[in-house]
Amino acid sequence: MASGPMAHAAVLAVVVVLGGCATQPPMAHIGPSIPAAACSEAFAEMRRAAADTVPVNLSDPDGRAIELIGLEGCANTEEWFAAAGQNPDLVGAADPTTMDSTVFAERCRVEWPELRGSRVCTDAIATGLVPD
Repeated sequence: MASGPMAHAAVLAVVVVLGGCATQPPMAHIGPSIPAAACSEAFAEMRRAAADTVPVNLSDPDGRAIELIGLEGCANTEEWFAAAGQNPDLVGAADPTTMDSTVFAERCRVEWPELRGSRVCTDAIATGLVPD
């Protein structure tokens, strides 16, 4: 086994790379292509409730009430993410392929306990997508 400055530099590089990866939210478990029927219906209900105000304004209590329909109607982050991918405009995404864990961070804020306590936000916190 080699030792010396080059070996130490190689070990340091591996540690830095792995350490950097560990800080990113785990997204591998997100994204089935088809959400459950109840989740799809929740998004349809959100769209009806939002009417012409798509995406909803999360700063507004009424907007959060609409958002809560999907966050409670979907069983977990995977289902919600799949439904959001089919309705990107409803969640404020121009392109579903660019959505990442920030969609959960935006919705599951500490300042909005009514959303943070939802099924999807509880799952996002439990899986590490959103800080506890």
